[in-house]
Amino acid sequence: MTKHERELKSPNKSEEKIEGIPTKNDITYIDDNVTNLRTVTDEIPTSCRVVIFCEFCDRFTLFGIMAILQNYIQFPLPTAHSQQPGVMGKGENVATALTLFFIFITYSTLMIGAVIADAYWGKYKTIVVFGIIYALGPLILTATSIPPVLNTNAPFIGLIITILLIGLGRGGVKSNYTVAAAEQYPYKKPYLKTLKTGEKVIVDPELTIQSIFNLLYVVTNFGMLSPFITTTIEKYHSYWLAYLICFVFSVLSNLIFYLKNKDFKKIPPNGSILIDSLKVFRIALTGRARGLNSAKPSNMTPIQLNQYHVKWDDDFVDDLRKGLQACSLFLFIPIYWAAYSQSTTNMISQGATMRSGKMSNDLMTDIVPLAASLISIVVDKILYPTLLKCGVSLLQTTKIFIGFVCMALAMAYVAVLQWFIYKTGPCYQHTLCIIDGKMVPNDITALEYAYHKAPTSMESMVTALFFTTDGVGSALGLLVVPFSHDPYTFYVYIVMAALTSITGLLLIILFRKYDLKPSSLSGNS
Repeated sequence: MTKHERELKSPNKSEEKIEGIPTKNDITYIDDNVTNLRTVTDEIPTSCRVVIFCEFCDRFTLFGIMAILQNYIQFPLPTAHSQQPGVMGKGENVATALTLFFIFITYSTLMIGAVIADAYWGKYKTIVVFGIIYALGPLILTATSIPPVLNTNAPFIGLIITILLIGLGRGGVKSNYTVAAAEQYPYKKPYLKTLKTGEKVIVDPELTIQSIFNLLYVVTNFGMLSPFITTTIEKYHSYWLAYLICFVFSVLSNLIFYLKNKDFKKIPPNGSILIDSLKVFRIALTGRARGLNSAKPSNMTPIQLNQYHVKWDDDFVDDLRKGLQACSLFLFIPIYWAAYSQSTTNMISQGATMRSGKMSNDLMTDIVPLAASLISIVVDKILYPTLLKCGVSLLQTTKIFIGFVCMALAMAYVAVLQWFIYKTGPCYQHTLCIIDGKMVPNDITALEYAYHKAPTSMESMVTALFFTTDGVGSALGLLVVPFSHDPYTFYVYIVMAALTSITGLLLIILFRKYDLKPSSLSGNS
């Protein structure tokens, strides 16, 4: 265990009282042999709830903007003959490409934020500074979508600048929110607690961290419901007002985070894990016979130690090996996100070919997070406990595999729907399709898998890499953009269904042996 990891895994050294959480002098740690007491989760600290709220604002802003981009770019301004919302009129291909590029850049910059936070500024300062950059994006988008400039090039120029600003800003905040939320809870070992009823219970930090992740997932998915607001405003009022609301939430996030500065547990930067990791890989490649072991200081000569400016120890190399094991699963996730990106691009265009009544065709982006939030509650509170009572314990890769299966079925359904659209004629009366439950067993389980499998010293980097898979998935989605128009859209959905099916099968075959049972979700497993 490295020095950095020992510091993080030890109880909070500060005597400062965290609201709702006892200080280290108030608690009694227990042995692993104590099993006759009920196990409970701890209170979630106020600072953790603040971080989760900021993540909610981030999702509200991002998805509120993203939901109306396809129409904003694809269709021209409404006329007397067509009330379809739009501004630029650049067509489906350009709209799909720019929307996917927007998703790609907002997730591909996460490693920048992780490195800056770990090596230079720490998470708090990184979130504050990049949060300001983030907020400039929707501000410019609002200013360039007001009525006087809609017939100029301002909307397109403003959109490009916005994509770059939000991409850079979100890279700094998103890569640190999740780990920062977990870091606000100070304890790593179970301890004894007496409830107001007099009952003695065991407070389990691992269950508490899981509870934090569940709360984070549910709250942020409700943030993803912002398209209910922005798509309605887009259809019945204007784009500038929809973007203005997103700007307000981005400012609100920064304001609350700044005002709660004193409550935030700040862990100082400890150097960039990524930079040291790259050095280790370089040494490992030159010493192929021993692989990563050749980068251990105990196996290096004094000349090599000086040549590579070695500051790590043998434990760091072992931690890196564990981190690689966690990250290797991520190689499969981009296929999942490539299929998911269809719900924010081609499926919105698909909705425009059908009768939607008073609903906007881009309402699809609302249905996904709403269904995911509701299903996640049912799965977490009803399905999983029921399965455990029946003696059935779903392993992590099994849950992720189920997510891939649901995605494949969703893509197959959309393909069938598209086929009927082509066969029906000009009325297009078929029902809008829904993608929902696929996110629940996949997204949160993959994140939990990464967090627990990674050593503590590498949680930021591994978490950032997990979210980067979304950007890679969007980049893969760009490959099908040339076919994202009639009559080829049907084949795009068929290909996505086939790819997710094959990827899910490969994942469960290759990674089931590395799986973690719920009782052993620990970085030390």
